[in-house]
Amino acid sequence: MLNFWKYSATGNDFIVFDDREGTTPALDWEALCHRETGLGADGILLLGKSEIADFKMTYLNADGGEVEMCGNGGRAISHFAKNELGIEPENKKEYRFETLEGVYSSTVDDDFIRLNMTEFDEWKRIDISSMYPSEKSIYMKTGVPHCIYLVDSVDKIDLMKVAPPIRYDKAFEKGVNINFIEKVSDHHLKMRTYERGVEGETLACGTGATAAALASNEFFGWKEKVKIDAPGGELEIHFQGSKGEFNEIYLCGKTLKISSGSIDLKKYGRA
Repeated sequence: MLNFWKYSATGNDFIVFDDREGTTPALDWEALCHRETGLGADGILLLGKSEIADFKMTYLNADGGEVEMCGNGGRAISHFAKNELGIEPENKKEYRFETLEGVYSSTVDDDFIRLNMTEFDEWKRIDISSMYPSEKSIYMKTGVPHCIYLVDSVDKIDLMKVAPPIRYDKAFEKGVNINFIEKVSDHHLKMRTYERGVEGETLACGTGATAAALASNEFFGWKEKVKIDAPGGELEIHFQGSKGEFNEIYLCGKTLKISSGSIDLKKYGRA
């Protein structure tokens, strides 16, 4: 048997393992994340030891593939580190954790997590306007690659029809995440996301929400704070700068522990 914890970060759900001893076996992650026959999750989080930070976050998508970063996963694992494992930040103020994409930092205030999105790159590197007929569009990488499309109504988008051709377009070496956004009011967006690896819609996407907020600076000139309504709840993005020159980017929102228990390795262990 192997202990696990289940977390939700604004609807993005994760199965979390304490891997500080490095003994978590390679499981059938896809089967474990299956909604009908497994525990059900958007992805897997492994908290391990790090020589350069307070801990290391390994993130696996629901298909079992490891990817560079997950914003909501970073918020969930920060909550887990403090409230379940009792890990204390070395600097006593904020956690620093290692990922494939670099070192991130976060602060935990009860269930409210503030994550510094340190990795921002590839602003407008790819022209995505011909891939979907939207009002405005932009590509960027906020830890992982994202396409942002501005539309009149996100609810009218047939996500499972229009997103996969973009996700697998040859312009993206490792695929891409697709976000449709709608202007609700000043500094307020509504969004829906198709995530690679999950290969479907998720209730929220932290890196996608971050990209959407930065896109709003390009589309509307918004600065400093943007509220994002995702199907799973509300996120806030705080940032400084404009026109692709951004810094002090923070992904903020609530994170909750859903459950904990143990799994039978005979069912989910690989042969």
